[in-house]
Amino acid sequence: MLWYAVNMRDHEKVKFFMKCGADSGVADYENVTPLHVALMQGELIDEDIAEMLLRARPTIAADALRFLLELGADSNALNPECETPLMRAVRFGHLNVIKMLLEQENVDLYAKDRYEYTALHIATVYHYLGVLNLLLFSERLDVNCPDRYGNSAFWLSVELGRDSINERFLRDSRLNMNVMGGFFRPE
Repeated sequence: MLWYAVNMRDHEKVKFFMKCGADSGVADYENVTPLHVALMQGELIDEDIAEMLLRARPTIAADALRFLLELGADSNALNPECETPLMRAVRFGHLNVIKMLLEQENVDLYAKDRYEYTALHIATVYHYLGVLNLLLFSERLDVNCPDRYGNSAFWLSVELGRDSINERFLRDSRLNMNVMGGFFRPE
């Protein structure tokens, strides 16, 4: 029933079935789970439903991504918020998904969402040190990449008072401390 509710994009039924204990990992005869269905429709339906599905089965996000990449899915596809799968994984803190996406040669580390934040900016704003560490291990990443106001993720971290994030940035030899921020003050 959960699979059907997700397929029909019936938010209320999805929420109801999840509250009643529906297993988000149950697949149909083609081994497709409700999360696969949501992802194949081109969106995660809404953040509440996505979070319920993902929290119910922590490994399902990585399984769904592996499935979609095997089918040739675009690892840089944008959702309505102009977020790539990497940005979504960073926002939700899904380390396994982030690792898998970073292994993709074509993943765009510099893609910007509607606020013109990169995945690194998002990890900084959400104060996800583990996620930040994963991103910084990528040699392809420019740690000084600016947002639309010229703010580097480090500048945002300092502005937001993220001490543990600041310390991690300071240990990265690629950091240019002289990159100035813009006029925007994050809230």
